[in-house]
Amino acid sequence: MKIAPILISSFLLFQLAESKFGKHLGVSDSSTSTNNQKEERTKQRIIMSNEPGKMEWPEVVGMAAEDAKTLIEGECGCSVQVIPKDAMVTMDYRTDRVRIRVDEATGKVAFSPRIG
Repeated sequence: MKIAPILISSFLLFQLAESKFGKHLGVSDSSTSTNNQKEERTKQRIIMSNEPGKMEWPEVVGMAAEDAKTLIEGECGCSVQVIPKDAMVTMDYRTDRVRIRVDEATGKVAFSPRIG
């Protein structure tokens, strides 16, 4: 009888697929719940980015860096990073972050800070 080995092989293939691709098969385990949490956070960021609000602060160009940081934190409640104007940074876009690029020689804001 050749049916039994085929059934067993099919069962083993399904078990393997279930362990590797449980998310797609509707199986929930700890790694799937972690993926679901990541997807939920991504959805929240997308929703946040679609809300109306200020996205850029051109009025702080030329201000002292700490004054600009205080102003922006008060307006958006974001994480504000003060960095040199020519600093290398990651290219990820985050709706909860504003980077202030500062001219190190003068200590003043060099470019218009924006969310991202």
